Amino acid sequence: MKNFNITKFMMLALLASFTLLFACKKDEEMPQNTGIVGVLQANSDYSLLKSALVRTDLLTVIDGQGPFTLFAPTNAAFIRAGLNADQINTMDKQDLKNILLYHVLNNEVTSSEIAIANNTLVNTAANQNIYVTRNNTGVYVNGATVLNADIKTSNGVIHSIDDVMMPPTSHIWDKIQAHPSYSFLEQAILRAGQGSTMVSQLLSGNGPYTVFAPTNQAFINAGYTTLASIQMADTEVLGKILKYHVVSGQKLSTDLKDGEKLTTLQLGQVTVSMGATTKIVGSGSTRLASILDPNNLASNGVIHVIDEVLIPNN
Repeated sequence: MKNFNITKFMMLALLASFTLLFACKKDEEMPQNTGIVGVLQANSDYSLLKSALVRTDLLTVIDGQGPFTLFAPTNAAFIRAGLNADQINTMDKQDLKNILLYHVLNNEVTSSEIAIANNTLVNTAANQNIYVTRNNTGVYVNGATVLNADIKTSNGVIHSIDDVMMPPTSHIWDKIQAHPSYSFLEQAILRAGQGSTMVSQLLSGNGPYTVFAPTNQAFINAGYTTLASIQMADTEVLGKILKYHVVSGQKLSTDLKDGEKLTTLQLGQVTVSMGATTKIVGSGSTRLASILDPNNLASNGVIHVIDEVLIPNN
């Protein structure tokens, strides 16, 4: 009986050894994913990005051989863009896919390979350009800040960013017409067009232009308290004010410098003031206009939303 117990014990020990051996072999055959997808899965701050990639069937794409460059918005960036988990799961799938492809390059680009310049054009997997800036303060993409650059993976590189980049799909004028917060601005442009200032045609053209777009409340603060008051305003005065909010060329927020003077289409200048927030002041204005929402890209330029109407001297 004693010999039987010893034999039974040895068989159990041998079985355990085989089990351990096969378990180790299985681990060796299933290495940890060190690619872009593996990095995203290991970091909870990319959970919304991962959900969006899964929904659009792009997770398997960027898990391919590559190499790829991924500008990866954090969860906070998605929330700030109005894209929480529910909205990611309900928005149009193709629209979401286009947004994500706008964050992917079909080659590997590290931060040191980016030219030290403003607005270097780089083509994305969405076949649309992004604007990459590298200067002494950091790296920026379409005005979004690169929070953590050069996260190396086995099939490319990840740059973490603080905003979701929206691919431009329409002209500045189209974006103004589509946004409820611009209804006073839209009405002012239409009213000015009844005179000699065709701002709507201008902002539908090739550009590029930079528009400092006052909110509805900004117009109210400036004395245009209702849409009716704008419809009754002097067309030439409105035309001059509107042209004073447009600068030729595209200026992202990362291109602006403290004290810089920008020449407007009205030929007067506005001045940039950098601080906790970026502000713009007109030559005839008594109050600084804060940029509330920067870098809204259009196909012919960029819109910066401001909280005051800029007033020219002339």
